[in-house]
Amino acid sequence: TDYNFHWNTDDVWHESSGKAHWKNRPQQDQPFFAVFNLTMTHESRIWPGNWKGVVKDLPTDKRHRPENVVVPPLYPDTPEVRGAIARLHDIITVMDESVGKYLQELNEAGLENDTIVFFWSDHGDGFPRAKRWIYDTGTLVPMMVRIPKKFRVGGQGTPGSVSRDLVSLIDLGPTVLNLAGLPIPANMHGRPFLGQNLPDSRTYTYGARDRVDERLDMVRSVRDARYRYVRNYNPWRPALQHINYSERSVVRKEMRRLLAEGKLAPESAQFLTAPRPPEELYDLQVDPWELHNLAADPAHGEVLKRLSAECDRWQLSVRDAHLLPEILLDEEEQKVGSRRQILHAVGGDLRTQKLLQLAKLSRAPQANDESVLLQAAATDDPAQRWWAVTGLTALKSPSPAAQQAVTAAAADASVAVRIAAARGLHVLGSDAAALNVLTAALKQDDEFVRHAALVQLDEMGSAGQAAVPQVRELVEELRKSRRKLEYAGNVAAHLLGE
Repeated sequence: TDYNFHWNTDDVWHESSGKAHWKNRPQQDQPFFAVFNLTMTHESRIWPGNWKGVVKDLPTDKRHRPENVVVPPLYPDTPEVRGAIARLHDIITVMDESVGKYLQELNEAGLENDTIVFFWSDHGDGFPRAKRWIYDTGTLVPMMVRIPKKFRVGGQGTPGSVSRDLVSLIDLGPTVLNLAGLPIPANMHGRPFLGQNLPDSRTYTYGARDRVDERLDMVRSVRDARYRYVRNYNPWRPALQHINYSERSVVRKEMRRLLAEGKLAPESAQFLTAPRPPEELYDLQVDPWELHNLAADPAHGEVLKRLSAECDRWQLSVRDAHLLPEILLDEEEQKVGSRRQILHAVGGDLRTQKLLQLAKLSRAPQANDESVLLQAAATDDPAQRWWAVTGLTALKSPSPAAQQAVTAAAADASVAVRIAAARGLHVLGSDAAALNVLTAALKQDDEFVRHAALVQLDEMGSAGQAAVPQVRELVEELRKSRRKLEYAGNVAAHLLGE
């Protein structure tokens, strides 16, 4: 299991492996907490070759016919897409039968009336704009709970009942503790949604997207019962960036093919092209697939204002560490021991406020914002300077002073700021100067620096091709030294056309 944290498994679990099971308890009357991870619906299992292995024992009459599936309006209706959707339903059927076997084990042991069962998915399916994205397609996951009658409180858990309350997966821990009658640590995020003495239901849930495999991004979202608000901090990047692993998806291939042929519907094409809007707002009651952005609609101005303010409040309250670019995040982590502590240091609240202000401003700055950005470009905080250069680059008509600030940033003391300036130089048409900065960064013995430089070279398109010799040299050097290419290798391969 990927727990996303480094810890000693033996300190947490009696057993943790593919063979771990509650049946292995020393005493069969010992209470247990068990987690079983089902991976047959992973995105890679949708791919035709892998799908065959998953469904090899699934009877033909339980398989799904492509002509009978419903194609979401997000995707093109082609035979290839229909086939992929049918395969997804097939592996879901296999997963469903596997869950049934776990429940049957409880029944056979006589434990069905003594065991609370949670079933949920960690994220949406493996199709484009689902897993890895913070729309409902990626975050509105199945959640089912079976509570034996003896453990039900106030009508909770009645078979077949449905709750419309907003729930976040970070609520699972507090909920399990609450059902077990155990105290919930004060520093634990989330709130219980089952058991005794429940707090008020959530008004909002939140989402965050940053680096995904080899591609950099920063998106935040807030959702209430009806609307979803999305804030894009890197609007110059398309939603569906090239990710080596995900490009194997049949659906993604179809979308790219039709886009190249000029045949992809605008509802789909908007996610493969840049720039993205700095803000998005969707009415989930009438637009459940989140295809029609209402952020610019005056009729929804108050909703936009409310959810934007809540996004601010949330980012400030959690001290959103990714307001620092990756390079600086890693540098400061080495100093304080944990990136989660960077903005919790003395003065971290004020620093978070300043970074959030600049990050918001940098998405689509207006001419009257230039003075604020120029002032930030001269601060002692490299993270503020990074956002300032990003904002100056986004100005539609930068003044000579703004252009000079971007040029000067190419010699900044921080390599993170220098790489941001390289993008600005490229936008200003100074590709030679940008290439000098980026090829120098490739020589640094820092995976985050190399990665950011490669991403910027790749995003420069044909202009970045001038650095192909240096990229090849880097790849060969890492291979000869048997050092991992990390995800940077995927970016290099795309840049090199491999």
